[in-house]
Amino acid sequence: MFAKLRLPAIVLALLLVLPLAMSQADADQDASTSIWDGVFNEEQVARGEEQYTQHCASCHGDDLRGRNMAANLTSMQFFLQWHGQPVYDYFDRIRKTMPQGAPNSLSTQAYVDIVAYIMHFNGVPAGESELEAVDAVLQQIVIEREASPAN
Repeated sequence: MFAKLRLPAIVLALLLVLPLAMSQADADQDASTSIWDGVFNEEQVARGEEQYTQHCASCHGDDLRGRNMAANLTSMQFFLQWHGQPVYDYFDRIRKTMPQGAPNSLSTQAYVDIVAYIMHFNGVPAGESELEAVDAVLQQIVIEREASPAN
């Protein structure tokens, strides 16, 4: 008799616990950080500006508006193109395509520093810590046009 009662009890327990576990997994998967949460610091911005000046400004200009066929990297264009996407996508695009004629020729740190500089140039505030040059971390940070009310 106890064996007959055990199976329904186990099934009932699984039916109760499984949705909770799945909703927690969904919450963990959806957990992300906004670029407006201070994901880079001033020191990184300074390094990024140096790298940008050395490797990017000849095409994109000191004002980041682009020259000839080079893309405009300023806020209107930046946020229109990248809103809702992870920082990783932006970082990866730059790494795989820039500098023109020599893609992926800078260090990973240089690319992430340049990304921090571009975001800061576009009004994103610096925080306390550096933007990590780790793919999984960059995938969790979302580019948004403006800070959400919770920030």
